[in-house]
Amino acid sequence: MKTKRVLGVRYSIPDRIIYINGRIDYKTMLAVSLALIEIQNECKISPVHIIIGYSRGGDAFSAFMLFNVLYNSIVPVYTYVEKLAESAAFIIFLSGKIRTMICSAYVRPHRVILQIKSKKTSSKDKKRYSNFRHISNYYLFSIIMKATGISKEKAETICTRNAFTSSGCAQNLGFATDIVSAEDFYKQYQLLCLLRKNKIVYNKNKYNNETPCS
Repeated sequence: MKTKRVLGVRYSIPDRIIYINGRIDYKTMLAVSLALIEIQNECKISPVHIIIGYSRGGDAFSAFMLFNVLYNSIVPVYTYVEKLAESAAFIIFLSGKIRTMICSAYVRPHRVILQIKSKKTSSKDKKRYSNFRHISNYYLFSIIMKATGISKEKAETICTRNAFTSSGCAQNLGFATDIVSAEDFYKQYQLLCLLRKNKIVYNKNKYNNETPCS
């Protein structure tokens, strides 16, 4: 089965699958948007399946923009987590009308962090960073509220915990709408072996700081 690649993101038009793996940045946002347009041009009815393999996150603002593109897509967008969707990748996961996790997968929501690299930053600039961070986190909470229906207070609490969340807890919190076994998932999406750029390294022992389900 022939697959295509743009800016590091691989996808298949016939299977209507877009596979995201690794860091999220503006290139990811552009690549997924271009792939989505190309797939939409083939058919504007059937859903597009966006699978997140293993991502530790990246640029929150690129994720915010991509969320808006996917959430408001003219075709249904279904999102999946194969191994891990953390931070910016978690935001993308929430854009799906149906959000599915493999039973062994994890998500990790947390607050937006803006790093000040210069040591000579003035107090005025630090205040601007602080205000910008406040607005960014408010937007993050709004996305979680829109996707799941939970309150702002609960969304803020979850992001403050900064903890890995298992598929079962994610479903209880409203992040995931469905959970599937790895066997069923790979039977349905056999194309994944062609879409992966690199072998995914997965260490279950890393996720020992899980969030409570309530």
